[in-house]
Amino acid sequence: MTLWWTLWIINNVLGQIIYRYTADATSIDQLTTSTILNIIDKVIEIPLALITIKIIKDYSQIEPLLIETEESKKQLEPTPILVESN
Repeated sequence: MTLWWTLWIINNVLGQIIYRYTADATSIDQLTTSTILNIIDKVIEIPLALITIKIIKDYSQIEPLLIETEESKKQLEPTPILVESN
């Protein structure tokens, strides 16, 4: 999960840098640099997407167990005893 957060933060910061840099790009060199930065950004997005898929798959496998645990927990809870007062 730490790797996912790290890549996500890097990807977002780099995306902001690229956006701001590209908005001011007027020369061929600046546009080339912008393109290279975009390629680097996309290379980071690939493992980020793969890790995201793995996290979702892992959670979807665990979710039925979580539901089962919650249901069995409810069954084990003691039922309150009502005492009638005269």
